[in-house]
Amino acid sequence: MKTLEAIIHFFQKLSESAEQAVVPSGHNPKLKCLINDSRECSEKSVFVAQQGLHHHGLDFLPQVLESGCRVIISDRPVKMHEQALLDQILENASPVQLIVIDNLDQILPEFCHWFYDFPTQKLKVIGITGTNGKTSTAFYCAQLLESKGDKVAVIGTLGNGSIHQLKATQNTTPDIIRLTTLLAGFVEANYEWVVMEVSSHAIALGRITGFEFYTAAITQIGSDHLDFHQTQIDYEQTKLRLFTDYSAKHHVFNLSDKTVLKFVEDQTQSVFKQLRSEKILGYCLPDDRYTDNNCEKLLPDSINLLQAKAAEFYSDGLGFKLLNNESISPEHQKTECHYQSALLGRFNIENLMCAISIVNTCGVDLKTLQADVAKLSAVPGRMQIVHHHPTVIIDFAHTADALQNLLEAVKVHLNPKEQQHSLGLVFGCGGDRDRQKRPEMAKVAQEYADRIMVTSDNPRKESPQKIIDEILQGFSETTVVMVEADRMAAIEQMLAQAASEDLIVVAGKGHEDYQEIQGVKYPFSDHAVIEQYFERRQING
Repeated sequence: MKTLEAIIHFFQKLSESAEQAVVPSGHNPKLKCLINDSRECSEKSVFVAQQGLHHHGLDFLPQVLESGCRVIISDRPVKMHEQALLDQILENASPVQLIVIDNLDQILPEFCHWFYDFPTQKLKVIGITGTNGKTSTAFYCAQLLESKGDKVAVIGTLGNGSIHQLKATQNTTPDIIRLTTLLAGFVEANYEWVVMEVSSHAIALGRITGFEFYTAAITQIGSDHLDFHQTQIDYEQTKLRLFTDYSAKHHVFNLSDKTVLKFVEDQTQSVFKQLRSEKILGYCLPDDRYTDNNCEKLLPDSINLLQAKAAEFYSDGLGFKLLNNESISPEHQKTECHYQSALLGRFNIENLMCAISIVNTCGVDLKTLQADVAKLSAVPGRMQIVHHHPTVIIDFAHTADALQNLLEAVKVHLNPKEQQHSLGLVFGCGGDRDRQKRPEMAKVAQEYADRIMVTSDNPRKESPQKIIDEILQGFSETTVVMVEADRMAAIEQMLAQAASEDLIVVAGKGHEDYQEIQGVKYPFSDHAVIEQYFERRQING
């Protein structure tokens, strides 16, 4: 907790606009949290009022004051009508302290860290950036760290907190107020590690300003968020700022990504020393340029190289060898480990290599990780195996690109010697969204799947049959497609036709536990439908 007097003194050191702020006589409350949402205010909170996309925080003064909150920090003074409102509401109430800070945007990160007693110094925070793979890698890291008995929290796309009880979030990386509030809660709850997805927005908007990372890692860099960054170069440079602008004890790089590889190769030995990193790991995948035994010559001496080789894919998982050239050890010894996993998809080798590298920087040796990697479970709704024989997978893929990546990843798990085994796909498209993607998803399905069932996703306020008709326009006349608008019936019909060694993909909804029809969200889970189908079949013989 911080007192009002301490808060005023903090700002007076950094901003001239706070010099006139004084503590009202007999009013020096202890305050426990920072809030920027008027609906979450209380007597013990400090409300931070800034300009948002559509509104300023002071637009919600009535709600803030009705909550009992009496300390407000704003980036502008109140306007005349707001002052009148203040006078009216507070006629018979306790005084309000409004602290106006002209340069609040610049000071806010430092204030947040100070208010919560610098939580990143009390936690081991792992920051993972990249276009794809952040969520899965973070999820795997959390499981691997838990395997050694540590208490681990995550912050990311699927939510915040323990992976076993995530709380929903609006942003991959929350704003600085919510982020430091979360971290302070993790300190209080005795978490040891926090594995955090770091979005490009978070880096560009200063949401992680002042953070001290235990390990900073990157999965890969593709193309995304160009509506925000405007150019691909700006997007790439923003991602790489995690390694140049922030303090981290260790660094992990994906050397199979061309942009990341160029960044690493361009760094001189002195630049890496400036990073003050104790350990720098670079990992690479099967069949890239670093399978050559002389690859170490291309890298700075300080980088420890981990190579994945001899990838194998089965109907229920994958395996690969990991070669480690411990270049920073006195012995310069090479070690070889073999990893088996129940995860699917070539891209999961990439995610696993990143997670293994990160956890290795956390003090877990590569051989110990072999048993833990074998126990890893998929992220809920992301290439998640729900049943074996047949192998049934659910995934959140709901765009043409995502569906193509998913089906390409799954296809490698079919046994090419068993021609009778096939890949079945159940999918639909959401209503009130991107109508142009509907025939495009059909073209992808036609190219990769052997049997196709078109059904409903979240039709929302559109007609399910109209959506299906627009999907069907993307198929050629020679393609045999089954259609069933009822999603439960569609899934069950596909499962009923599956042979023991087939692969069935149910795409579009992943971890969602509802289906939205005519504006109403009804309970619905692909996972539950599949489990219940096989339970009934087992009972009925």
